[in-house]
Amino acid sequence: MKKNLFLLVTGVIIFSAFILPTEDYRDTYVGTYFCRSKCGVLSSDYTELSYRNDTITVFITKNNTRDSVLNITIRGKVHELKLKNGVMASNLPSNQNRGRFFSTDSIFFSISPARIPNGCSYKGKKQ
Repeated sequence: MKKNLFLLVTGVIIFSAFILPTEDYRDTYVGTYFCRSKCGVLSSDYTELSYRNDTITVFITKNNTRDSVLNITIRGKVHELKLKNGVMASNLPSNQNRGRFFSTDSIFFSISPARIPNGCSYKGKKQ
């Protein structure tokens, strides 16, 4: 009897170790964020840098084809950022996209193509 009970308990422990969690950790960050943006714009002849401040809506969704990746949609353009422990970073070496979630409802990130100063930073809260 003790042997059967031991085998039953051992089987339950082993079986429960292989059950995958059904909740995706990215779900807590998905949503609509109201952000202040600050963008640096370099002139076409690369001689003058100007700044533009604005308030915009940013949409964050899960990437369905790639694990640990969030899609950030800004003015119709989608940016893919890998998420690890609340920190976001681009997988592309040519982009300097990065950011951080300060809680499940606050975000700061920047989008910079290549190494030129054309780029924007965004700071906001989930609506």
